Amino acid sequence: MDLDRRKVLGTVGGLAIAGSGLAAFTGSAAASVSTEFKANNAGTVTTADGSVRKVMVDTSGTVSWSGLDSPADSAEVTLEAKRHGVGAAHYSEVASDTYDVNGLSGEAAFELPTVDLTEHFGDDHFESDTDGKLTATWVDLRVSVTVTSQDGSTNGANAADSMRVRSKNEASDANIDGESDASASSYDQFYQGEYYYDSDDELQIDGKLKLFIYYGRNGNVVFEVVLDEPDDAIDHLYTESGTTANVTMGFDVDADGVGDFQIAWHPEKFQSELGSDWGYSGVTSTPQWEKDTSAGWSNVPTDISVSKAGNTFTFVVPRSRLDDGGAQYKTGAYMAAGGEAPNAAVGSKDQSFWSTKNNWTSSEYYLTEELPTGSE
Repeated sequence: MDLDRRKVLGTVGGLAIAGSGLAAFTGSAAASVSTEFKANNAGTVTTADGSVRKVMVDTSGTVSWSGLDSPADSAEVTLEAKRHGVGAAHYSEVASDTYDVNGLSGEAAFELPTVDLTEHFGDDHFESDTDGKLTATWVDLRVSVTVTSQDGSTNGANAADSMRVRSKNEASDANIDGESDASASSYDQFYQGEYYYDSDDELQIDGKLKLFIYYGRNGNVVFEVVLDEPDDAIDHLYTESGTTANVTMGFDVDADGVGDFQIAWHPEKFQSELGSDWGYSGVTSTPQWEKDTSAGWSNVPTDISVSKAGNTFTFVVPRSRLDDGGAQYKTGAYMAAGGEAPNAAVGSKDQSFWSTKNNWTSSEYYLTEELPTGSE
């Protein structure tokens, strides 16, 4: 079980189009290709320990061409990055895509996949390790475009700019809010559990189930459950290809040892029963979960927001649902992918979250969480 405190999710918005185009650098002397962009700076993100979780970059814009000897056939757009201050030879590719184009002249829009620069440079490249210190980190970004004509000839251009990410280490236990001219937010608690599986299981993925908890979001508590799987894994559970993966969270509001409700993502089960990918089950006074048909599953209440984006499952729960007047509640997450596939738990005991006690309603393996004051 890994535990960490208050890191930052900093999102740097789209690389906006600005400035003038650059002339072609290869191909016919009469040909011209242009592209341009401006890198947005992230505003200062302030955290209790100066740590940075992600720095996301979205790149979009247009490429134009004219004077080609043969009609255009494709345009390859590449985003490259390097540490600020080192030579151009240190640029390396972080995102790329190819677009179908045509004509001796024309213009086409492009939008590259979102990339996380911490995966390229490492988290510590952006972090501030000293209490009270403000660290400004610069990264050089370059967009390169190559237009290939039907006769195989190429023409290209590039444009470069630098982006700044500032991180401040506050060394404070107060609730922290992040700011950026794109978006930034701090998480207040982080837990994770390892995927586990049998040696003869059909699917074997060395992933991690991660749980991020955010307080102080307009009266809500935000829970992000992430299926963090290696990029080179043959299978990915969150793509739902060939698996019956499901993700669920349990909540014991008064920390009395009995779970009060659970929310689950399970399309295979809920689409036929509820017409939704998500379901909700509350403990009756008995208590009873969905294991007893008198409790059953129902649609998620309207005051709770749920969503899935790729490998991230987001649960937005009103603070009032977790606050019965006490300082503590219990929660955790579990992922199961059916037979012969990994399972994972984020709880107080390795490989365990659900307990068979009290008709599966026991919260003995849940994590105990403190509701911070002043985070309404």
